[in-house]
Amino acid sequence: MEVVITDVDIVKWWGAIIATIALGWNIISYKLNAPKIVIRLTYPICFLDSRVLSTETENGNSSTELVSYCLVEIINRGKYPTTIYKIEASVTSKDKLNTHISAQNFMFHNEVKLPVSLGVGEMISCRVESDNIKLLAKHGAVFIKVYSSQSDKPTKVKIKTTA
Repeated sequence: MEVVITDVDIVKWWGAIIATIALGWNIISYKLNAPKIVIRLTYPICFLDSRVLSTETENGNSSTELVSYCLVEIINRGKYPTTIYKIEASVTSKDKLNTHISAQNFMFHNEVKLPVSLGVGEMISCRVESDNIKLLAKHGAVFIKVYSSQSDKPTKVKIKTTA
């Protein structure tokens, strides 16, 4: 049996090879250019508008103790926009029970409300009281988790606590 390859067969094979290469290139390109969420934490930190815990006056000098916070900055370092739809502080204890602080406990800056669209290079920030983080830290390592439209899995960062 003799195999005969016609000009049409060569064109079919050439088209299939080019289409496969193009598909592979598109997948790689999307993976390289997809939104990349970066989370920066500053813990503990006080703000000028922090809640006042106590005020003491001694020898005419007054001192004020303010609530400390964990500052969370969320940055899109990718080449496409994404939507942030959930943020939480959570801990998975040794008995595999999840404990978390939901978005209601986070105070967003600049009147941001979830869900929020995060363009290329844009940043949003929020804060949560340190007391809440310390309560979670009693049960294990505390993570800040940010959920976005680009992925089913959250982007997470561990908070370095001294509890």
